[in-house]
Amino acid sequence: MLVIITATIVYFLFSKNAPFVRTKKNTFERLTTTLQLDERSILYEIGSGDASFLKYAITRTPGAHGVGIEVHPVLTILAKFTTIFKPIRIFRNNYNEVSFAPATHLYMYMLPSMLPDIYAKAQKECKRGTIFLSLDFEVFGVVPDDTISLTANPRQVFSTVAYLYRL
Repeated sequence: MLVIITATIVYFLFSKNAPFVRTKKNTFERLTTTLQLDERSILYEIGSGDASFLKYAITRTPGAHGVGIEVHPVLTILAKFTTIFKPIRIFRNNYNEVSFAPATHLYMYMLPSMLPDIYAKAQKECKRGTIFLSLDFEVFGVVPDDTISLTANPRQVFSTVAYLYRL
C-alpha cells in the first residue's frame, strides 16, 4: 500500500491529471442501488483508480459488465490484477481516448472542471437513457434529474451527494 501511495504522489506531482481519491466504501451500496444495474448493464467508471467501486457494483449484479478507465499506471496495473476473473476490463487511457458508446451507465468521482467535457462526450456517444452519475460534483450548467444524499449521519460535517443525469 505504501508503494501505491508513494507512486501516486510522485505521479500526480508531475502530471496534469486529477489526484486519486477513492469513493468511500460506505457509499458503495447506495451508489449501486442508485445506478439500478441489471444483467444487460455495462458500467463505465471514469477515473476508476483501483476499481474498488467497479468491482463492488459488478459482482453484485450478475450478468453486468464493467469498464474502468484510469490514467495512473500503478493503479491501472493493480485494478487489472484484482479484476482478472471478473467481467471487467480496465484501460489505461484518458477518457477522451475511449468510446463511451457501449455504456449503459457512467459513474465518476472527478474534479468539477472535468465534468462538462465528460458530459458532452457522453451526450454525443451514448444511447438515450444512459445513466450519468457524478459523486459530489454537479455538471456545471446542467440540472440533474435527481440528487441523492449518501450521508448516513445527519450530523456529519461533509455530506456526500450523487448527481444523477439521464442522457
